[in-house]
Amino acid sequence: MTDNVLYVGTLEGKIVALDLTTAVPSEGLAPITCWEPKDVVEETGGSFLSCGRVSSPMGIYGTPVVKDGRIYLGTYSGAVLWIATDGLSGSTTSFETDGSIVGSVVIDGDTLFVGTTGGTLYALSLDLDEKWRFETKGEIWSTPVVDKGIVYLASADHNLYALDGESGKEIWRFETKAAIMSTPLVADGKVYVGGCDRKFYAIEAATEEERVAAANGATPTIRGADSVFEEASNWFWTQALAYNGEIWVGCLDHRVYVLKADTLEYVTEIKTGGMVHAPPVVFPADGLIVIGSQDGMIYVINAASKDVSAYAVDAKTEEVVKSPEKPKHPLPPIFGPLHADTVNGIVYFHAQNGTHTLYAFKLSTTEILWSFRTDKISG
Repeated sequence: MTDNVLYVGTLEGKIVALDLTTAVPSEGLAPITCWEPKDVVEETGGSFLSCGRVSSPMGIYGTPVVKDGRIYLGTYSGAVLWIATDGLSGSTTSFETDGSIVGSVVIDGDTLFVGTTGGTLYALSLDLDEKWRFETKGEIWSTPVVDKGIVYLASADHNLYALDGESGKEIWRFETKAAIMSTPLVADGKVYVGGCDRKFYAIEAATEEERVAAANGATPTIRGADSVFEEASNWFWTQALAYNGEIWVGCLDHRVYVLKADTLEYVTEIKTGGMVHAPPVVFPADGLIVIGSQDGMIYVINAASKDVSAYAVDAKTEEVVKSPEKPKHPLPPIFGPLHADTVNGIVYFHAQNGTHTLYAFKLSTTEILWSFRTDKISG
């Protein structure tokens, strides 16, 4: 979200720009504009065709990124491209990668980073020229994370990598016993990541001295874990959240674990009715953590007391009920990332129900302010 505009990528391969200032309860809101990326990127020039049909949709799984008036995105077909927020221009060609792009693109300074299922991390200029690439031996499903010029990258080859963001040189790697599909979290000098070995790790972050040494040709090292949490009963698939000295991390065993940040000692767990794919989000002013689950419910937790309130939305009426009440038409799974509007106390979430509906949930009143069906967009 930028300047009260929410940018949404859809599985049909569209980018939708929604002006949140025009939202009307029960009526939703109309898109400012909508683009079909495959129509934007043409060798003959980037003309906008207002969401016209294309022969092969470019599904968008990651979150679009806005930088200097451009919307950058990666598509499941493996293309990286940009579209101007004013709708007047776009990249004349896309950058084609070696696989599908499942995670989001990330921008740090003047460099864009993106990983692919082909196992490659690409570093591109903002005009989509390649700077360097780093190849792993497994698929990359997650989003790279950049902190202090260092790129942290998880791969299905069982490794978490720390790379110099300027040169792409490997600083260190951390080896696990299974694939790592989750996005790392960097907080307070540590890197936190969960794996398909059902373990959650805290690793010392790379230092500036190590980064410089790697850039100058030093041999990469093998990193060990500072601490490990081993009590989960399924894979970790999502990024953790750090808040007030604690780590909150969702798991496919239907739980969100709360751990001490310094030791990963167990504090408590939040049980849901389904797998937790989406990262928790925080509303610091209210001291609230919000979780979405495969069970289609929104969980609002007091971060201090750990008291939980679970809310269900009726997919037809959009009436919100508090557990243990149940709606007549419960929402389908919530898999995609939540977005926290911490200024207005609104959680935006997407229910994977065939209609591809985006919801705005007001925390203070526990109501759906509006919804928007991306499948109804037409050009």
